Amino acid sequence: SGVRSWVDSSQLYQPSREIFLFEDWVSGSTDGSLNWAEVKAGSGSGNSFSEADVATNRPGVILLSTGTNATGRDVIHLGTDQTALGGGDLVVEISLKIPILSDGAQTFSVRAGLGDQVGATDHIDGVYFEHNNTTPNWVAKTASNNTASSSITSVPVAANTWYKLMIKVNAVATSAEFSIDGISVALLT
Repeated sequence: SGVRSWVDSSQLYQPSREIFLFEDWVSGSTDGSLNWAEVKAGSGSGNSFSEADVATNRPGVILLSTGTNATGRDVIHLGTDQTALGGGDLVVEISLKIPILSDGAQTFSVRAGLGDQVGATDHIDGVYFEHNNTTPNWVAKTASNNTASSSITSVPVAANTWYKLMIKVNAVATSAEFSIDGISVALLT
């Protein structure tokens, strides 16, 4: 007698069918381990690595700032504006907090997910969450060839609160499920 165990090989990482990219911001720089690129505009905009803002279970934190003028922005990206969806299941997971919310006095948008625009305009192609001053709640958004869909979720955005945002795109890219802190909040097709 004894204990017998095995691992189902279909559950293991299969590099011919899968890719995993992750960033924990533990490198001590705003380039991270994936060599992120930055696009910024406006005086005072930019990003910085912050050890002062590290929280429990969040090993690294990068701070983005829109700066001090009306057109300021800061974007980090992996240097590509194209991600082909439909070649298999896709999961995007982001942990973030917004210290100050967008309102009439401080107006800005936060977009978290995948998209093709690093400027001030909305995405032509993308799947992402958005916070802006038009609604107090998170907005789930998709765009394909400039045809957009969105759903205002039931989850309000609170200042200085950590959120775990997850987007699951099905294998043929016909639907995207949006979750916040493990709870499904929108399904866009």
